[in-house]
This record gives sequence, C-alpha cells and structure tokens, in this order.
Amino acid sequence: MTIPILRTDEYLIIGTVPPHPERTAMVEADGGLLMWDELADTIYPAAKVFDLDRAADWLWEIYGAESIRGILGGDDDIDPVAVSPVLRATKRLAHIEWARSWWPESALTGIPRLSIDLLNAEAARHVSAAEHLLDDEDAVQRTLSTVNFERLVELSTHARYTEQIVELIDQLDELAEDYGVEPVRISTALGPDDVALAAGHQRQATTTAADGEAVIDWNLIPAGMVDAAATAHWELTRHQGVLTVSVSVPMAGSPADVPLVARLGETEVELERSPDLPLFFGQTTVATTFLLTPTDRRQPIVYSPVMGEPNGPAADLADRHEDILAHARHRLAASDGLLAERIAGAER
Repeated sequence: MTIPILRTDEYLIIGTVPPHPERTAMVEADGGLLMWDELADTIYPAAKVFDLDRAADWLWEIYGAESIRGILGGDDDIDPVAVSPVLRATKRLAHIEWARSWWPESALTGIPRLSIDLLNAEAARHVSAAEHLLDDEDAVQRTLSTVNFERLVELSTHARYTEQIVELIDQLDELAEDYGVEPVRISTALGPDDVALAAGHQRQATTTAADGEAVIDWNLIPAGMVDAAATAHWELTRHQGVLTVSVSVPMAGSPADVPLVARLGETEVELERSPDLPLFFGQTTVATTFLLTPTDRRQPIVYSPVMGEPNGPAADLADRHEDILAHARHRLAASDGLLAERIAGAER
C-alpha cells in the first residue's frame, strides 16, 4: 500500500490522520505520535513526527527499512511491506489506550464495561515490547505499577480464560522481577453486574411545553461518565405559571466524580446523580423568553467543565457514535480481541 508523506517546516505527517478523536488509537513515541484509525483495517499507523532525528531510531521498525530511506530522503510517499513484532505490539498498545479512553460502555445497547485490571496488565506486556520507541524512559516500570496482581489472580478463575490469564500473570511477574518493580497485591471485591439504565426520570410537572433528546458528544465529558448509547433528554414544563427546564442523562456504571453541565442556549443546568435512578438529573427555572430560543439551540449540550467549553454539536455526531458502538460490539466477539474484550464479551 502507498502511504503519502506531508512535509512542513515544523513536522512531517506520514499517512492519513484519523478524522475524529474517538476513532484515534494513539501512542506517544520519542519524537512523534503514532495514530491508528480504530475503524480502519490497516496495520500501518499515521505518524506525526516532530523530531525526525529521534524518530529515525524507530520509524524503520514501524514502516520497514526500505521506507525509512524514503522518509529520510525526502520522498513524497512510501510503500511499506514489512510487519515487525514491534509494529504489532505498538498497535496493540495503541488499541489498549483507545479502550481506556473511548470504550463505549452502554447498558442500553449491551456493551459491557472492560476490566481496567486486565487492560493495565495487557498494557504492561505490550509496553515492554515497544519501550525503546516510547517517549517515556520509565514506561515499563510505570505501567507495571498500575497492575494489581491480586485482582488478576481473582480473575484467573474464569471458566474459559484461566490459562490465558495465568500466562499473563507469569509474564508480568517475570517483567516485575527484571525491572525491580514490587508487584501490587491489593485484594478487591468483584464489582456488581451492570443494571439496565432507566429511560427517563419521574417528574411531577403539570404541563409539558416542549421536550426532546440530543446526542451527547463524548469529546466533552470524561470517559465512563454516561452510557455511551444514551441521549440527553430535556423537558420544558409549566407549573403555576413557572417555566422549568430539566435534563436527564443515563450514567455509566462507574462515573467519575466531576461536575456535569447541560447547556441549552444561554441556560446552564447543573446535573447531579439521581438518588433513585442510575442517571444524572438537573433542573432550573427559566424566563418566558426561553420560549423564543430557536429550536436547534434548545438542544442540550452536555459537557464537563474539566474538559473545556463546548462549541456546539457536530451534525454527524449520532452516526459517529453508532460507528464506535458497532466497532465495540465487533471487538467483544473478535478472535484477536484483548483478554479484557473477550472476557467482557463472554459474560454478556
């Protein structure tokens, strides 16, 4: 396959960068970034290289020795054919990082949570195979320090994957010994199964003046906050002449403790965990002029201030989300899936 190269005064880009953050599986390498499109069936990544001298030490392992001559020699494209073990390990590591950040846990569509303990363990295994190209001299030690060996032992009782988990534990024990890392052995209780999320919230309003639903932009909230397939439901009610706008959002199984806000035009509604249902809910009174707000601006934009200020919803957001949900469903049944993915898929 032919891969184009774009050269500027500040950097060079090899290949085509994925179009959206939620599709990007990325590894920070020494002198550049490696990016795979999660939805594309390709072994070779795109690369954004900031320091070619440093990156030259490992680019040949990603694109092959013939290609590195073209990259360093000023060619406009390359035709890689080699697939090295380092390339495979780095792609696997990038996918794990994507799963940590973008895995679309959703009780509404039956996509389960992935075990963070298994993700951490698998990351450590692949980091060790690609450590020389990473922009972190202590990557192996740092990643090993996140592995809870006691939890892995608990997980190794799984009926179908005992052998694979025990093999992973043995590999990581050897790594920990080689790198002088004391294994973390903290026993943790098994988490409860995900429960179905409620579709709405009970309200006592007298009259509904308007309502609707809006797609949630995953880029505006931390991973694992809300159900990946959920929409934000909003309702404008009138009671004794007072207008109230309310917003509800089904939460994920383990949401972070960070603020969540829904913006409707110039109105902001703080969302808090419902005491009775697995969702975020908030409401506020509004002036009658809210009725003059254009329909498209009434659609709530749900965001967390820790992620920055929202600009506005993308027109293709719903389709983009469905693509990721479909990809996750495929990964749960894929023969080359991560252990975390295959076990989650087996327990659905």
